[in-house]
Amino acid sequence: MTSLKVTAHLIERTSGIVGREFLLDGPLAWAEATRPDSAYPTITREHAPEILLPLEKWEQNGLWGWKNSRAHYQVQAHTMLEIRKKPADAELVRFTKEKKNHHALGPHKARDVVIPVALIPKISWEIECADEDWLRLLLDRITHLGSHRAIGLGQVTHWEIEPGTPGAWADRPMTLPTRPPYWHYERKSHG
Repeated sequence: MTSLKVTAHLIERTSGIVGREFLLDGPLAWAEATRPDSAYPTITREHAPEILLPLEKWEQNGLWGWKNSRAHYQVQAHTMLEIRKKPADAELVRFTKEKKNHHALGPHKARDVVIPVALIPKISWEIECADEDWLRLLLDRITHLGSHRAIGLGQVTHWEIEPGTPGAWADRPMTLPTRPPYWHYERKSHG
């Protein structure tokens, strides 16, 4: 077991990080599950597979999770970004036999949406690592953090790994759900 401090250096503004308990195990689980040689089953509505990570586990009252702290960062500036929300043509095609969706005046028309963004130059986490080489492999796969990656927000320039403080991983929320995928109802019901 090795205590490490993992830092992501960002070059672009971020969205979807400020105001959330942003844990590193979520992006690491994505990186592991989407590896080309990954053998994890697809997440279904009924079941979310356990994705192994290069982190140590904590256990408490029958629940368990990965030893990683919440994100530590300093916001340099808050601003807004206007993006164009396009109609969901692929989803709407099943409701019509027409060759083209006519949504110029309906509730599904394209519109400008303003999203909050923050300038955060770096984000750090304290973790207990079980395999540093595996951790580096997964971090190299994570190129963006937060939401709206398709428009370039949250771009990671490089990762820095340095010795951390033992036990600092415990600065995290200990509520349900306790491990990724955090959004899956199976995790929300019994961890």
